[in-house]
Amino acid sequence: MKQVTGNNNNIHNKEISIQILLDGFSLFEHSSHNNAIHAKLQVNNIMHLHQTLVNFQPTAIHTLHLSQNPIIVPTEIVTNANNYIKLLPNQTLIKEQIDNINIFFNASTDVYNIIQNSALYTTHNHPLALTIKNAQKNTLTITQQHNCTCFVLTSTIALLEAFTAHNATEQDILYYIKKLMPCNNISIITDNPQTTRLVAKYYKLQNAIVTASPFSTLL
Repeated sequence: MKQVTGNNNNIHNKEISIQILLDGFSLFEHSSHNNAIHAKLQVNNIMHLHQTLVNFQPTAIHTLHLSQNPIIVPTEIVTNANNYIKLLPNQTLIKEQIDNINIFFNASTDVYNIIQNSALYTTHNHPLALTIKNAQKNTLTITQQHNCTCFVLTSTIALLEAFTAHNATEQDILYYIKKLMPCNNISIITDNPQTTRLVAKYYKLQNAIVTASPFSTLL
C-alpha cells in the first residue's frame, strides 16, 4: 500500500530503504538519481531507528516488511477483510492492491508511525506483493529475501498459487517447487547464489528454462 504524506514533487535525493527483519532493522541509504547504495547499517531497536531517521532526514522512505503469513483476499470480499483478520496488540494492518488481488500483511504500529512521521513520502510493501506484481504469465516465480521465500505460480490468465515460507531449508524449497510442477518457465529473484544453483540444478533435470536476477531489481 502506498502511503502518501506529502507532495511527491518535493523528493530530491535523500531516499532510504528499510527492511523490517525479525531481529532488527536493515537500512540502505541511496540516491533517487542513480539508486547507488552509499551505506548499510543494522538498527537494533525502535529508538535507534527513530534517531537514525531524525539524523538522516530523508524525503522518502521505502519499507519492506518481512512479516509472516501475508493474506490474499479477493476484491469481492475485501471490504469485510478487517472483520476476520486478527492482529496481535500493537500491530497495524497494511494492504497492497494488485489488479483484483489484495494482499494484507501486518507491521509494528510503533515502527509504522515512526516511518510515517519521518518523511514526506513513504511506501510499505511485502516480498509476496512484489513477487506477484513482477510475476510473468506461465511462470513460477521464486523470490528470497533474508528468511522469507515467496512462491508465485501463474497461468496465462490467472494467479494459481501464492504463498511464503519463512526460514525455508533447501529441502523445503525443493519440496515446494516439486509441489508446483510442472512448469516450464522459472524465475528466481534472490541475492543468495546458493538458492539459484539449487533451483537451477533441479529444473535443468526437468528441461525447464530458468532465469535469475538479484532481489534488488524489484525495489
